[in-house]
Amino acid sequence: MAVLEGKTLGYRNHPQLTRFKQHGEPLTAINSYLYYVWQEAEQRKYRFDQSKLAAASFCAPIPLPVGQLAFEWGHLLGKLQGRDCERFLRAQKVVQPKQHPIFVLVSGEIAEWERLSKFRI
Repeated sequence: MAVLEGKTLGYRNHPQLTRFKQHGEPLTAINSYLYYVWQEAEQRKYRFDQSKLAAASFCAPIPLPVGQLAFEWGHLLGKLQGRDCERFLRAQKVVQPKQHPIFVLVSGEIAEWERLSKFRI
């Protein structure tokens, strides 16, 4: 949230932030996203500083092209393969990954803002 509020210098131009910047209410959108991340962190017994979240508010759904979800899932599998073999093997069996609750799947390819230069031949 600090990035969208202009309170930090780091990650201001991270491509993943584009989806929130393009939302009609970017701060509400990122807060909604982080609310669900916090819930997941609680279930997994991870630390997450909830004080950085605004009061729970929910945004209009953000369209997520199926191609983008597939791309992000593949990226996650690649990371898991090198970091956590057990989780990688379980995740590999997933036929259709479930998107974050604020996203609604729509037809489409990988998002234009995604940095693909290292993946192109």
